[in-house]
Amino acid sequence: MRNLALRSTSLFDHLRLSTAANQLGLADAVPAHVVVHTDARIRPIKLGKLTITFKLTAPSRLYWAGRPAMRVVQALHWLRDLLPTDQTRILKRLQSIISDPAHGAAIRQDLAAGIHTLPTWMQDLVRGAFGQRYSSNGAPKIPASRP
Repeated sequence: MRNLALRSTSLFDHLRLSTAANQLGLADAVPAHVVVHTDARIRPIKLGKLTITFKLTAPSRLYWAGRPAMRVVQALHWLRDLLPTDQTRILKRLQSIISDPAHGAAIRQDLAAGIHTLPTWMQDLVRGAFGQRYSSNGAPKIPASRP
């Protein structure tokens, strides 16, 4: 089961029936069951053999909903179990995504602004994709844009 986090107010405008990892070219899998995290109570929807279930989620857990880096964060959550064997390929693709001339800067800035909300393992991966830099006091610093 793979999860999509979306704002309930624009739920159907943003619903995609493939995972973020698939959309970003990080995986070939397409979900058989979709769970949509929302801040509203909504009954399940059946579309042919596909059932879309809506899970009530605290607003604080919906931080990335509707943001430029939303699909990147979703994809990385989905791919966590593959990191031990496929981290190099995932990191390379992530670097490609944040270097994209059309959308990379917005995604990069969004990840930098919200890095504190990510789990530690994902923060490390994102910092690796950014080519982690350090400030003069030795504290980690995430660049907003690549040189």
